[in-house]
Amino acid sequence: MPKAKSVVRAGGVPLEVSNSGLEVWIYDDANRDELKTARGEDEGAGGMPPDFVAKTLEGLIVGYSLMQDDGLSVEVHVGAPFTEKELSVARWLEPQVAFLKVPSGKLCVESNDASRIGPEDPGEKGASTTVPKGDYRLTLYRVDHEALDREGLEWKGAQELILLTPGGSTAEAAEYLLPFEQRRDTSWVGKYTIKGKTIDALVWFPDRWDTFVLNLDSTTIAKLALKPGAYLRTTVPATGLTLVTTFADKWDDARRFPPPDGVDITEFGYAALSPMQDWNGAEALFCRRDDGKTKVEDNNVTVWLPCTVEVLDAKPRQTKETTRRFSDATLKDKAYFDPGFLGFILSDVLPGVGDLDELLLPEAIKRFDKAFDDLILIPLCDVSWEEDAPGGKKVEFTARLYTGRDECFAMVMAQEGNIHPGLLTERADGQWIVTGLLDDMERAIRDAESRRPAGPKTTVTCVDANVRETFESHLEAIKGVEIKNAPTTRAAVEGAFQRFLATAFA
Repeated sequence: MPKAKSVVRAGGVPLEVSNSGLEVWIYDDANRDELKTARGEDEGAGGMPPDFVAKTLEGLIVGYSLMQDDGLSVEVHVGAPFTEKELSVARWLEPQVAFLKVPSGKLCVESNDASRIGPEDPGEKGASTTVPKGDYRLTLYRVDHEALDREGLEWKGAQELILLTPGGSTAEAAEYLLPFEQRRDTSWVGKYTIKGKTIDALVWFPDRWDTFVLNLDSTTIAKLALKPGAYLRTTVPATGLTLVTTFADKWDDARRFPPPDGVDITEFGYAALSPMQDWNGAEALFCRRDDGKTKVEDNNVTVWLPCTVEVLDAKPRQTKETTRRFSDATLKDKAYFDPGFLGFILSDVLPGVGDLDELLLPEAIKRFDKAFDDLILIPLCDVSWEEDAPGGKKVEFTARLYTGRDECFAMVMAQEGNIHPGLLTERADGQWIVTGLLDDMERAIRDAESRRPAGPKTTVTCVDANVRETFESHLEAIKGVEIKNAPTTRAAVEGAFQRFLATAFA
């Protein structure tokens, strides 16, 4: 790697300022009182002075935004514009121009923390330097770190250069804060070679774990005749990573396809074409590492790296329908809840329990039995089973199942710290409609649906109301829908409940 440079031009004045914000303020100290004084209703905010727009248009102040809240490392120069040779020691974002009046020659550079011109008292000290009095064309240069990484260069100098060139005018005044605008190279667009079912391409990791971008576009997809559900394997020599992705029009659609059979999916995820905002909307294949196991080292983040992409001739992995192993249980004996929890959670479902100091599970079950009995739904059995949880743990669930009606059966399903009373109806096409106090269950169902192939779905209506009102909402939800008769025997009820769980969570 070439020796690191630290100076564009001799004679600059380096300034360091503590910072935890995202704005920088440059002004002449003689203008400080005028900058602090409000001209109207605008009182300023943070480090920004009142009436900032008017004052920067007049050249009393220049402000610029930062990408992140690092400490300020600025170098001030006075003189002619930098030459290409001078600037070639590093890489820079597009220079930004403003107008600044410096009547006293004392130039102040302050962060939000150090701002003496905003409505808040500064907690840090800014920096200043002396320059010749006068009106200036201020040019701001910012280091382009991505270009440095891309070209393997190092820069040890200031992060921003402030160049004051005599002779500025209001025609060059900034209209607001000079924004931080990342400049990214677009030479990667179309820079790939297709060889049968293999592509020599480029990959970009914007982060260490979560996502990556392949420089493939709709033309690539058409030439390879890729259809939703196709599998791609990306090999990146620089990182040692081999990433397998499922392609579809959207990430959510790609997640519904099973993983490929017979393929190592240590690094597995999903891919879809997307216009990339960071590159002026250029199209690329945006990929998620859903099961990322290996981080990308810093020197390989935010740089384009050579890679090979293969279209895999693999079939979807066959999935087996999940059957829970039910065992007889007694829900009221389960120690799933603290004494004060149920009364709070069920206050709208079981009238009167909100007034109790504590509601124990046996009393709650007794009240549910009475409420369902009023709807001609009687308790048939209690069953327990286990579900897999993140981290390889098992979570026990217990459900009390009720039957007696043609259009639905009922459940009170519980686990440690959560309870789900609801009414269930199986549609003629195998899909399910469920209504009740089911907010957490609905989130789990939607997450499960997003991770499996398209198939029967569950329509969930969350109702925080008493059992009779919940029943009326359920009748409304199934109105006009072709449904199966609700089960009546224990074997039939357990079988239907198994089908519901498989549809909702498998």
